[in-house]
Amino acid sequence: MAVKLVPLIAFCVLGLGVVLHIIGLSTPHWITQTVDLDEETVDVSAGLWQVCVGGLCNSIHENAKHDWYRACGAMAIIGMLSGMISALMVGVVFVMGLMNKDSGKTKKATSILSFLAAVFSVIMILICVIIFAVKTNQEGGYDFGYSFFLSTAGAVVIVIGGNLALVGMFV
Repeated sequence: MAVKLVPLIAFCVLGLGVVLHIIGLSTPHWITQTVDLDEETVDVSAGLWQVCVGGLCNSIHENAKHDWYRACGAMAIIGMLSGMISALMVGVVFVMGLMNKDSGKTKKATSILSFLAAVFSVIMILICVIIFAVKTNQEGGYDFGYSFFLSTAGAVVIVIGGNLALVGMFV
């Protein structure tokens, strides 16, 4: 039974990492700032797709985005899709194990591909996070919000799940 448990744990961990990243990339709190106006303060936040001022959110028009901003969005989406593919592949390993149809070569190949997809996912997410951090720090005055940290945490969890998928090959 332990042999079949490692792919299941890897699938759950990868799934958790992907969910964390999806929440991070879809919410408008990558950066936050409190702006002092004459008689009140207004909270401003922005994500990869929306900007919110005082609780009212609008989509960021493609023409208003810098190239680095669009690149971050693309990397985040590619990272999400790659993470999903990694989770799907390790899920296939788990199901094949349940059906006692996990031939050694198929299990090895699928586990390695799952690991590589997880590594690629993490690379894409980290490129996005690093570019975003560097560029927003150059502009200054912003704090990083929970969305930024959720995507970063998602990358860390995905790499753990990818390593578990690789370990599952040997168990």
